[in-house]
Amino acid sequence: MIQIKLNIENESTRPVLKAHAEILRFGKYRAEHKGTTHLRNSRKSLAKTSEKIKIEPKTKGEAIISIEVPDCIPSFNSSFIDVFYNVWVSIDVDSTFGGKLETNFFLRIGTVPIRDSTRKV
Repeated sequence: MIQIKLNIENESTRPVLKAHAEILRFGKYRAEHKGTTHLRNSRKSLAKTSEKIKIEPKTKGEAIISIEVPDCIPSFNSSFIDVFYNVWVSIDVDSTFGGKLETNFFLRIGTVPIRDSTRKV
């Protein structure tokens, strides 16, 4: 479970109504055959959530979105395959033209803790 804390400064004239989060898995695949490199990309949604929030115009507010991390392969890079994850977060604003603000950040998924290689155990 990931909890995402949103600190929102709503400087618009419309209320913020809803927050969304989505976990995406991206893959990059490389192969060589007879001197030609073949590339393929993939994108898959693994989890989505939405929560109603209400932050009035010209105010500040907070919201926390919780999203479950499903069972999946760890993030990794190799000479043939790269697998990585992003979390996309967006908020909906009550507007005539469907106002939306979104951002994303990398999510590292692993099976063992990442250790500092410079630290002595």
